[in-house]
Amino acid sequence: MLLGRSLLPKLIQNGHQVFALTRGNRSNTFLKRIGVTPVKADAMDRDAVLNAFRQI
Repeated sequence: MLLGRSLLPKLIQNGHQVFALTRGNRSNTFLKRIGVTPVKADAMDRDAVLNAFRQI
């Protein structure tokens, strides 16, 4: 989340609806605090990513 940590707030400030793919709950508090919707899935698991997109 190194790139995202600086990019996400800027996207929110510019009026974008932002979702973030996460593997666990560790960063959910931060994401929700800045207005990002966390979606839990392992990016290396094709089916999990497709399912995450369906939830959006």
